[in-house]
Amino acid sequence: MTSLLVSASLSAAQDFLAPEQAFAFSARMRDASTIELSFRIADGYYMYRDKISVAADGATLGKFDIPRGKIKFDPNFGKELETIRHQLSLRIP
Repeated sequence: MTSLLVSASLSAAQDFLAPEQAFAFSARMRDASTIELSFRIADGYYMYRDKISVAADGATLGKFDIPRGKIKFDPNFGKELETIRHQLSLRIP
């Protein structure tokens, strides 16, 4: 079975949920050549769009699109960053 590594950054209020609660992950084969990765993102949490990456051991992945997000000024970085909230689905050939 191919293992996937999905990297994402998060931010939230002062009391943090466990990562598997904040970012409920699922994956399924959409067809013989496409996998669909989904994250249900808890209220108050988000992923930084530019930090999302996908890799697979033992497989070559095709190009995929990450949907556009909402711009948020992040005082920790001192700049505006694009964030994904609520739901993220990726179709990867």
